[in-house]
Amino acid sequence: MESMTQKTITVLVVDDNPTNLNVLFDYLKSSGFKTLIAENGEEAICHAERALPDIILMDIMMPGLDGFETCHRLKQNQLTMHIPVIFMTALYETQNIIRGFNVGGVDYITKPFQQEEVLARIKKELMIQQQKKELMTLNTQLTQLNETLRRLNQTKDKFFSIIAHDLREGFSTLFECSRIIAQSSSKPTDGNIIQTLSQEMMISSQNTFRLMENLLYWARIQMATIDYNPTPIDLYALFPKTFQTNTPLPVQNDLNQQDINLDDTHEHALDHLSVLKYKAQRKDIQLTHSIEPQTMVIADIQMVDVILRNLISNAVKFSNPKDHITISSKTQDNNVMVLIKDSGIGMPSEVLDIIFNIDSKYKRIGTSGEQGSCLGLIICKELIEKQNGQIGIESKENQGTTVWFTLPKG
Repeated sequence: MESMTQKTITVLVVDDNPTNLNVLFDYLKSSGFKTLIAENGEEAICHAERALPDIILMDIMMPGLDGFETCHRLKQNQLTMHIPVIFMTALYETQNIIRGFNVGGVDYITKPFQQEEVLARIKKELMIQQQKKELMTLNTQLTQLNETLRRLNQTKDKFFSIIAHDLREGFSTLFECSRIIAQSSSKPTDGNIIQTLSQEMMISSQNTFRLMENLLYWARIQMATIDYNPTPIDLYALFPKTFQTNTPLPVQNDLNQQDINLDDTHEHALDHLSVLKYKAQRKDIQLTHSIEPQTMVIADIQMVDVILRNLISNAVKFSNPKDHITISSKTQDNNVMVLIKDSGIGMPSEVLDIIFNIDSKYKRIGTSGEQGSCLGLIICKELIEKQNGQIGIESKENQGTTVWFTLPKG
């Protein structure tokens, strides 16, 4: 009873004998309890539903609804079923005592009762109820902790699964290309082979590095060490001029720093867009955007960069040669929606329900054999929701995919 003072405890006394009611009312009130009284079963049920007392002292022998039936009805009611009922009875037969327990009573007091005994039994039962509540609270906390541990285990399993498979795949390409170049360096060879292998090494290195970045970024998200620094961002300024409206991606392999309308602190975006640009060129994919200047959002620039990099990379990965990828935006009330649409291989409908689940086993190879872990999508979802946005996917197999996400309008 340490967390429940007697002044906060309400006792409902039910008895058709006015003398008993008055005696108990005075005694319980003087002991510090808030006390309610009822002279019959119907009145007791009304008081219990309205006041939800902490405990009920119930006489058995009453006209109309007796104590057994009243208790039974209270236990059938969702509002009152958890209120403990102590019977007050002059019936000493064992069968009556057992019947009282069977209808939901927790204890009984024999008449004529001693006031000290009444108080002791009330305190005992309230202590039991308090312990039950504390146990339920502990069970809830334990359930939440188990769920947290389950998610952490899933995260750990996913992490090591990706390391074991995807990183090994990336380094295998690097090792094989390095071996062939080393063997070819001591004898005349076609320069085109060296150039092709060098390009493959570069792409494999970039893919592996990007995967490593995602893994490290994801680990920071799980450990809650990612800072959220929202600022006004012009989405139009995040794309180089080569991504401008209805302008096909050029054949050149380099980008000029002036093509990016970003400040010096965001130069990493140049490298990421260059990699995406080169990947699209290798598959002869047209990559355009129709985002208007001054399309402002309130977001974290680094998070937005990670989101765009992963979503555009996925669009390139699952697009066929000569396909077209478009990036657009539209304003919706207080949000800006960004849409990345491709005409690639798409996904079956049943995959859309599990694609963001960390424990999903779904994997799909890109149109040029690119590996995928779905980790990028999971990171995007967590980063977008951290910025009060939403993400969704619309896709049909062999008919392309549209990934959309929203951010607060600036």
